Amino acid sequence: MISRRALAVVATVSLVAAAVLGVMVTSAGRAWAQTPPDASDSASDSGLSSDSTTTTAPPEITLPTLPQAPDTTTPPPTTEDPGTNGDAPPESVPQTPDTVPPEPAPSTPGAVAPPPNRVVQVDVRTARASALARQAAYEAAVANRQQLEATLANVQGQVDQLNAAGQQAIKNLTDAHDDLVARAIDAYMRGPDDIEEWSDDQDQVGQRTALLSAIADRDNASIARYKAAQAQVTSDQAKTAQSLTDTQALLAQAKVDEAQAQLDLNSAQLELAVTSAGGNVVIHGFVFPVAPPHTFSEDFGDPRLPGTPQAHTHQGCDIVAAEGTELYAAEHGIITQLSSGGLGGNGIWLKGESGTSYYYAHLSAYVVGLQTGMVVEAGQLIGYVGHTGDAYGPHLHFEVHPGGGPAVDPYPILLAADPQSATTKP
Repeated sequence: MISRRALAVVATVSLVAAAVLGVMVTSAGRAWAQTPPDASDSASDSGLSSDSTTTTAPPEITLPTLPQAPDTTTPPPTTEDPGTNGDAPPESVPQTPDTVPPEPAPSTPGAVAPPPNRVVQVDVRTARASALARQAAYEAAVANRQQLEATLANVQGQVDQLNAAGQQAIKNLTDAHDDLVARAIDAYMRGPDDIEEWSDDQDQVGQRTALLSAIADRDNASIARYKAAQAQVTSDQAKTAQSLTDTQALLAQAKVDEAQAQLDLNSAQLELAVTSAGGNVVIHGFVFPVAPPHTFSEDFGDPRLPGTPQAHTHQGCDIVAAEGTELYAAEHGIITQLSSGGLGGNGIWLKGESGTSYYYAHLSAYVVGLQTGMVVEAGQLIGYVGHTGDAYGPHLHFEVHPGGGPAVDPYPILLAADPQSATTKP
């Protein structure tokens, strides 16, 4: 993975190396985005679709229609709410000191790690303005990357027009430059020498001296190689080589910027989708917990078991699916409790990285090996739909407790994350 910190050093090192070695630096121009327009008054209440980055043109991001009120869903329920005559009663969120470990960084070269999962509260007007601004920023990042690709192709064309000896001289210079930059990045990442990390033992002091000497030798060798390569090119060739390396560095950073803009746009689109469906609590990192096919409707707060000692209001959302349908972890997190018996039947409590606790009830079974304290990834199989406990038919009773507090209506969150809903949007 290319870190943003490392890439930020590249352009600086190019300029510093040029100043030290007396090389005339010709930096490639960089075009950047215009300021996104203020769309707070003219935007519609609709959502934004997420398109993949292309190498030819900025993707057209449309505004598909999302449900505006929480009284319909896609697809519509095909059966009576199986929790009408019972369902899981309110339960206390397990209080656990467990801290969810962060997700591992992506291993794909050039990939940008998404921010940690988090819960935000936002209204639809703010979400709409943010989504449009993020869209403009993403399109600008795509345009910047495309312009740098065109500049790089032009510089490469200049190199291709040289004779074989000139091309080889420029290649030697750019290779030496890349090696020098890599050495500088490595030195920057090492940081200042921390003497406390070394013991006073004479053998280790000797090893430390030898190691630092070897690092210095490699650094000096890189500088010497660069000087030698520089001496073999003409002034025009040196300018071309510098333009080539500068543009390559800027393009590498532009690709990272574009990937980050895509993540920001995805986050804004999620917030707009949830708020357009009537919610104001958005969980970044949330995935739909039930495999398709399934149905669900707005039933949070409905009465359950009225006139009985177990009377309560519905604290979740019932997702109807066939017996044995796969259930997934809604977020990267820790299994904090497994329960059985009572009105909820077989249940799971999951604490997510965002601090949100999720309750799954009426399972037919847990996945083999599931246990309290286990760390799971978002979308990982954890159990199967059933109708254990007080359940009219097979379904998942699903609750969402941000920060481990009171339950919130999960319907808008589920609707925005539902893969079935995504496939039916125009």
